[in-house]
Amino acid sequence: MHTINLCAKSILKHFDLPKRDDKKALDHAANALVDLADNINYKAGREQERGNNDKKQAHYKEYLEVWASICDGLADNKIQELKLSVHLARSMLGKVCPSL
Repeated sequence: MHTINLCAKSILKHFDLPKRDDKKALDHAANALVDLADNINYKAGREQERGNNDKKQAHYKEYLEVWASICDGLADNKIQELKLSVHLARSMLGKVCPSL
């Protein structure tokens, strides 16, 4: 148990905030953040997100059309059985991937 504790502390130490007295470390961290921010292309990111949303909408529409075509030829009791059979999978996916 002691060994696991030491390993966890050594891993977590890398994520500790630098001390206020250590100006060199703070300056280095601030410069690294500025360098990262300079490389971000916000406009391209927004355009890509819009494109992804359009693809998601098209995929969802296709999904609904396929689901409707499956249910068209079934009796009411068969539709209910089908809904129950996929309910658990949909519930699990909703918890794991809330964006779906």
